[in-house]
Amino acid sequence: MVSNQLHPLITLLKEIAFTRNYLQMDETTLQVLDEPGRPATSKSFMWVMSSPIDNIYLYHYAPTRSGDIPAMLLEGYQGLLQVDGYDGYNQAVVAYGLTRLGCWMHARRDFFEASKSKQSQKIGNYALKLIKKIYKIEERIKDETPENRLLVRRQESLPIALELKTWCEEEKSRVTPTSYGGQAINYLLNEWIYLERCFHHGNVSLDNGNVERHIRPFAIGRNNWLFADTVSGAHASATLYSLQVTAVANGHNPEKYFEMVFTKLPLAQTEQDFLDLLPLKKIPPLDLEPPPN
Repeated sequence: MVSNQLHPLITLLKEIAFTRNYLQMDETTLQVLDEPGRPATSKSFMWVMSSPIDNIYLYHYAPTRSGDIPAMLLEGYQGLLQVDGYDGYNQAVVAYGLTRLGCWMHARRDFFEASKSKQSQKIGNYALKLIKKIYKIEERIKDETPENRLLVRRQESLPIALELKTWCEEEKSRVTPTSYGGQAINYLLNEWIYLERCFHHGNVSLDNGNVERHIRPFAIGRNNWLFADTVSGAHASATLYSLQVTAVANGHNPEKYFEMVFTKLPLAQTEQDFLDLLPLKKIPPLDLEPPPN
């Protein structure tokens, strides 16, 4: 299979991503018709791991959403891991001593749903007002150095976030847990330790939106082709999407990029030959020391 010849490029991209101290992960569903031992209607998953520093996006097909998958994908990595509230990431976090970061976009999304509910409208609107203040600060400091962003986050953003947490703790006993407002409050309080950590790092985003946006090309494609026929086809899709999405994120024309790769790949022999085929703006050294937290 042609995609198998591309595996050295995927391996190198993963090595580069692992030299950084900041990864994001998310997953989306996929249906595979001919999957041994499973009905054609079974739900499978495409996992995506991102290194935002280098605009690397690595797709991986798996038949389950089990915590064993991120534990396998993250083996050998040490650093920050930003994810949503799914508990399946805990296995990898504990096993490798990772620092888990939360996603303020998911917290905001729940309060937005609450704001559309008559029962929870006031809760949703109040929380959204505070979260909007935090994101306005983020917009103001987006071009600052990590050191300056960290300073502003601790001085300005964190007090707003703590105000929101205190308010949620007070409101929790007054709302129905299953209401939109109750669910939003519970999400924020359950994830608080991870959400707060975002304000103690200047080199990270407050949310997982970056990796979600780069899952979108796959989701759009899935709406058209609907499913993968075989497991090998799902793996091939993961390889090709990894290179295509990474290429586009780094400003490459994907058609021209693949034309270049398939022309030069048969001639590649040394590690440098393969490095020259990566769809990145700049290839960092593989022995790069991770930046400080």
